[in-house]
Amino acid sequence: MRYICQKIIVILIILIFKPSIASEIVKVKNIKNKVFVLDIYGERYSIIKNSRIKSGDFLKSTKKSAILFLKNSKICFSKNSSIKINSINHATKKINITIVRGKFVFYKNKIKKLKFFLKLNNNIIQNQFGHVFLSKTLNNSISIKTFKGENYLYNKSNEKIKLNSNSFYHFLENIETNQQKDNFKHSDFLKQCYNKNYKSYLPNE
Repeated sequence: MRYICQKIIVILIILIFKPSIASEIVKVKNIKNKVFVLDIYGERYSIIKNSRIKSGDFLKSTKKSAILFLKNSKICFSKNSSIKINSINHATKKINITIVRGKFVFYKNKIKKLKFFLKLNNNIIQNQFGHVFLSKTLNNSISIKTFKGENYLYNKSNEKIKLNSNSFYHFLENIETNQQKDNFKHSDFLKQCYNKNYKSYLPNE
């Protein structure tokens, strides 16, 4: 009898917490090159196809740039770049990510409702759709390059600012937003991220 009661309690716990657990997971559809994970339990492993990214995971590329293909979206890592997945919530349609260091391109198409909210120092970039490039250096200076798409910036005062398409922004630590001339260089990392061989994973790009 005691065993049956314990089993019922376990089942009830699973049923209660299953929706919240499921809401904090995103499935990796495919991957190019290696990205390593350190999760909240201290486990380290390499992401493979059909892996699940969870809230609290730290993701880091190696000496080679890498691409994670999610459902109708992607994250491109330059070499030795890292992020933290703060939260994944399908109900509010948000993936909150902190840029730890390095260079990234985030992409989301118009079909997918789940949006990237990307924390860079005291700023948050909302990737509504399209591509956006983000860079954070060791001295905490950050850069943003927009392409064709829709992206917003929330500054430390929580003011929402729409970023112009095809523009380059540079931030020094403790300095407000400055839009600069588009002297952005299209590196091999970016060319790899736009590789046409992978368009099949990104419908309506």
